[in-house]
Order: sequence, then C-alpha cells, then structure tokens
Amino acid sequence: MALPLVSIVITTYRRPELLARSINSILNQTYSNVEVIVVDDNDPVSDYRKKTEMVMEDFASNGRVTYVRQPRNLRQSAALNKGIKTSKGEFVGFLDDDDEFLPDKIERQIELLSEYKEDRNVGGVYCNVLKRGKGQEIATSFRKKNDEGNLLYPMLMGQVSYFGSSVLLKREVFDVVSGFNETMRRHVDLEFFSRFFNYYTLLLVEKPLVRIHIEGARNNPKAETYLQVKNDFFSAIDPYLGILTKQEYNRIYRYNYFDVSISFFANKEFFKGCKILRKALHYGWLSGKEFWLLSKIIIKNSLLRR
Repeated sequence: MALPLVSIVITTYRRPELLARSINSILNQTYSNVEVIVVDDNDPVSDYRKKTEMVMEDFASNGRVTYVRQPRNLRQSAALNKGIKTSKGEFVGFLDDDDEFLPDKIERQIELLSEYKEDRNVGGVYCNVLKRGKGQEIATSFRKKNDEGNLLYPMLMGQVSYFGSSVLLKREVFDVVSGFNETMRRHVDLEFFSRFFNYYTLLLVEKPLVRIHIEGARNNPKAETYLQVKNDFFSAIDPYLGILTKQEYNRIYRYNYFDVSISFFANKEFFKGCKILRKALHYGWLSGKEFWLLSKIIIKNSLLRR
C-alpha cells in the first residue's frame, strides 16, 4: 500500500544561511513520501533573494524539492497560501526556515492520523517541541495527551503554542477553512487556527518532534503597535469565538489586554498602561499571578523613573 504524499511548506525571508538545515531535516525524515515547497518571499532585487537562490541551487536536482519565488515581498500569509496551492500532498504541514524537524516527525504523525482517518472531526495533529538557544536546550512545558481536541481556549490563553511548525493537517482543511488571512501582519497562525477550531479538532503526539531555534532577540513590537496588533487580531477572530463559554470569552480578552497593558507599563507609559488595564478589567479580575506581575513591573519602573 502506497504511503500518502505529505507536503511541507517552508516560507523563507531574510534567513538564507539557515534554510538548508530546515530543508534537509525534511528530506532526512524516516517517512519517505514527502515533498518540500520552498516559497521565497524576499524582494527580487535584494541580496537575500540572491543568497537564497544560491542555497536552493544545491537542491535543484532533487525532485522532492520545489522552489517558488514570490514577485515581491507579500508577507508570510501570502507565501503560505502560495505554498499550499503549489503542494500536491494529501497532508500539508509547515516549517519555519530557522527551525527543523526531528527525524521521525512525519512518520509519527501519519501513524496517529491513520488511526483516525474516518473521523471527520479530526483535522490534523500537532506535537511537542524542543526550544534551543545559545547552544543549549531551553525548558519547554510539554503538553499531555489530554491536551488535544478543540484547543481554541488554551491557544488564545497562551497555554498552547508553536502550532506553525508542529502541525500536520488534512488537505481538506484548506477547502473548508480556507487559507491564511493575507491582511494579518502578526498572529498569522493564531488567526488561522481560531477558524480551524470552529470545524476541527487536533490530535497530539506527546513526543517532541520539532526543534525551535531561538536565535537572538525576537522582533517584539512597541507597545502602541502591539495594541493595534491585538485590536486587529480580535476584530478578525471575534466572529469565531461563539463556540466558547461566556467565561472563557471574557478570560481570553482579559488575558490578552492585560498583556498589552504590561507592555505599556514596561515602557514607562503609565497613563496608557492604566487605560488598557481598565479595558482588561472590564472582562474580569486579575489572577494572583497577574496581579503580582503587574505590581512588580510598576514598582520596578517607578523606581527607575527617579
């Protein structure tokens, strides 16, 4: 019996030096029937495009690798959608260009999905990840077997993350849910899976099967930008939150806008921080942990102002 074809989409932007590692981690899988779709989202006249093309020359003769160049930088969502449209697999997954699959990632996930192939509620499978930075593994909070099913609430509460490189989805998902929202500049994965969980559930392979590389500082937006990102995000996903209880809905809004208020307080913008904190409190009281974090940051930054 032939193995189903699995397509893995890599979108790449300004990281040509890391791309080969990601591609090889897919080609070296214990699961053989896999294709790699690399979508180059660099500007065509940039050095990044030229360097990426040089990397891809090493894979030009490999029939399992398809290289797609975007006409200009159209951002991650458009690149992901291009990769999905180019792919031919019965199952579709994703890998960030600076991360890598462990050798049995696809095999383990296909094995689990095959047990649920008749269950139309199951849209795919995710796995735990390892995080690595500064040459060593970073502590990761692993999900357990009961952390599967409809994960909309824990996802939006920040309890489940790294869906991007960890998931493997049935192709039908993209017909039902459609692709990635190309108007989103941030929270691309979260917006997609907010729609996904209105139709499907996810299975879990407990074993860590992806290595996430934390290289240097993350691109954290300024507080004002972060607020706009959250406002745009919730405007996009609010129609899909009807499957939650009222309590879950309120907790999600409180948690996320509290997070934004912390960003303002950490930047010593106390008036704006209080304004957003008031918005968060509209949805419920802070937890003990949140109150402690808020107090610590306010005290710390108040002392630094003197």
